[in-house]
Amino acid sequence: MKKTTPQKKKTAPKRPTPAGKGKKQNISSGQGGNRAALLLIIMGLLTVILLMTIHHKPDRKGTDALTGQSEIFRPDHPQEKNEKSDSDGKEASTEEKNIGKAKDIEEKGAEENQKGADKLKSVSSRIYLYRLNEKTSKLYMSAVGRRVSEKDKLKKTMEALISGATPAERKAGYLSAVPENLVVRGLRLVGGTLYLDFSSSIEYGAPGNIMSQRIDQIVYTATQYPEVKGVVISIDGKRKETIGSDGLSISGTLRRR
Repeated sequence: MKKTTPQKKKTAPKRPTPAGKGKKQNISSGQGGNRAALLLIIMGLLTVILLMTIHHKPDRKGTDALTGQSEIFRPDHPQEKNEKSDSDGKEASTEEKNIGKAKDIEEKGAEENQKGADKLKSVSSRIYLYRLNEKTSKLYMSAVGRRVSEKDKLKKTMEALISGATPAERKAGYLSAVPENLVVRGLRLVGGTLYLDFSSSIEYGAPGNIMSQRIDQIVYTATQYPEVKGVVISIDGKRKETIGSDGLSISGTLRRR
């Protein structure tokens, strides 16, 4: 029998490596390493810039030394504090002025209301006029009603007497011997006596018994109030014994006849 010799396995022949292929692979791997290093450097620089941006200080002119932009004032900035305090002061002064104006308006309103209330508080009064009796053609004294302010009622009543009869009263035959240009220069009540100081016009235009009628109108009108017992008349601040061309006596205290 023939011995069989084991046959060697055939190996495929090695293909020749193309020239330069290995060099390219080495170059690619080298370039990748360089890129990574470059990225690390860039990231480091960005980190440094970011840290400098956060911690940098502005220069004295209020300008960012790094970026060149104007500084943004923080709440604790001295200039902003001053501006805020100035504005607060202006607002406070404006508010005080407004409060002052409101108080003035309120006080004026209260004063006007008080004046209005005083005007509304009126009392019933009378003035004495003369009325012509058509049948007998004689004059007789007659009272007509008036409303006067409760405040200074005596003076207001005298002024109402000086104003005389209304148009309707004149049509009804009422007349007055008191001149309409008469002025009450002073008035005071002392112990039941009313001291009346009149202007000099009280003596004018009163011939005969007209002066007597004039004085009676004043005395009767004044003594309608219980607190007035008598009247003392002076002219331009001076006491006189007589009045008028006929020398009617006005000395002492005058009372109703």
